[in-house]
Amino acid sequence: MNSVPNDQKWVFANRDIEIIFINGCDRNNILWIDAFFHKIRNIVALLICILAIFRVLFFYFKQFSVNLNNTNHNIDSIVLDSGRGYGVNNIYNKINVNIDNSIEIESFNIDSFMTYSRVGLFLLLSNVVDSIFCYFKALQIDTSKKVVFLLLKNGLSSISVYSYLRTYFHTFNDNSNYTTYIDAGTLQSHASISAGIRTVCAYHGLIEKVHINCFPEYDSIYVYSKDEKEYLLNLGVDSNIFVYKSTKLKCRNKVVIFYMPLSICDISFSMDRVMVEMDRIINFFNSKSYKIYVKTHPLSILSAKFIKKHKLSLTNWKEKLSDYNVYYLNDSNGINRLGPSFIVGQWGSTTICEALDFGVIPINFSIFTSNKSLFDVYPTDKRSLSWPLDAEIINNILLEGELYDDVINSLYN
Repeated sequence: MNSVPNDQKWVFANRDIEIIFINGCDRNNILWIDAFFHKIRNIVALLICILAIFRVLFFYFKQFSVNLNNTNHNIDSIVLDSGRGYGVNNIYNKINVNIDNSIEIESFNIDSFMTYSRVGLFLLLSNVVDSIFCYFKALQIDTSKKVVFLLLKNGLSSISVYSYLRTYFHTFNDNSNYTTYIDAGTLQSHASISAGIRTVCAYHGLIEKVHINCFPEYDSIYVYSKDEKEYLLNLGVDSNIFVYKSTKLKCRNKVVIFYMPLSICDISFSMDRVMVEMDRIINFFNSKSYKIYVKTHPLSILSAKFIKKHKLSLTNWKEKLSDYNVYYLNDSNGINRLGPSFIVGQWGSTTICEALDFGVIPINFSIFTSNKSLFDVYPTDKRSLSWPLDAEIINNILLEGELYDDVINSLYN
């Protein structure tokens, strides 16, 4: 398909559509429902746009029922949070945004936006009309019938939310030089950029493959690895791209840190199989007189209400590992504080990636490799050792200390 104009990319800001673009539009494998809606797309789109106007008006009147927080004085940063509680840590800790000069908003909660500012009716209606024109133009782009179906399916939400948020961000742009920092929310990013606000994306995890026809025109992007940066540059992303900085450890101790996944419910292996491998690797390091620390997933400490809302499944690692001589980490600075020689984590974990920058050998616990995705960008298999596949190499490193730096350089390069 042809490239999508920047002012229409927000229409395609949907992961299902993006995956179709990444995989290539299969115009032959068409469901009857896709073909049917493609024929009547203009009629359906007209109905969607009428409903979108009413929904935008609903947002307008709803904002007056939300208590306004008048703490916008001396604010220069709008921080959009995915709502998971830890996604914005990089924004404050790695790129040093001043929390005292920021307002923090939940990206996917429209009421959270209404807490800090209200929009004007005239500009809101003007933006929704502009969004409707963009939406109809996007429907005429030569793409697959499946994409058209998804545009119709998501149209009501996309038009109304984008129009409201674009107007919302304009209320900040009129007053000062704000920057929007975001860790999740493609549609929200497009709205901020369209309103003329400098917008920065600070990823809180390793990136997945994206498509240039959906990707926002960020001012700056922060990623965890040179591999991700090179991927985005090769894709044609015209943003300032930075890799989070890490300082190499001055010394390494006989310490191993295990970063545990939230759950194994999505993994094809049984818990018994997982625990057999956990027993092997823990006993292996214990036999070498290594002290073992365990860090559970950040989401595991959230409220039962949040876990239920997002339908999360948790594995109680403290219970599963109760028979082992391990210590638990409660802070996020364990690597700097403990100076480990090895870090054990799951496929796609940011800690596996960060370990190399700290000068620590990362070990991919291969029992979790079914988490591997076709959309992975970071080459975990090339940047880490694997247990139990590389158990002999790990053993040789412990026997011959001079091998350590050679392995680090090999993985990094």
